[in-house]
Amino acid sequence: MSDFETLRAELRGLDGDLYLCHLFAPAPVRDTVLTLYHFYADIARIPALVSDPMVGAIRLQWWRDLLVALEAGETRGTPIGEALLEVGRDGRIALPDFLPLIDGREAALNEGGRTLEELEAEAEIVGPAWLK
Repeated sequence: MSDFETLRAELRGLDGDLYLCHLFAPAPVRDTVLTLYHFYADIARIPALVSDPMVGAIRLQWWRDLLVALEAGETRGTPIGEALLEVGRDGRIALPDFLPLIDGREAALNEGGRTLEELEAEAEIVGPAWLK
């Protein structure tokens, strides 16, 4: 199974709506859209999966470390790493553009929920990064 087929199967389990949306992307960019959606779905679910904010922070740091490794050409043997490296090499995605998406999720780890101001701050970070 190719890395993209692995990601496709994982995305279907992570977020069925994003899975269906990626299928409507034009064929030449479908794998890029799949990679973006998989990345986004994984980091978006972290706050809901962890009971301790430190565990979530560790997982978000794992993503930051993966991006640093990818800049050096190292995928850490993960399908998402392989896919990110491939779409990054093609110039379709600039790997540093992913950092604001990760950083924007930090506030979601706060115990007791987020304030309106925190949600707005997250939207100001994640929204433009996602559109880029």
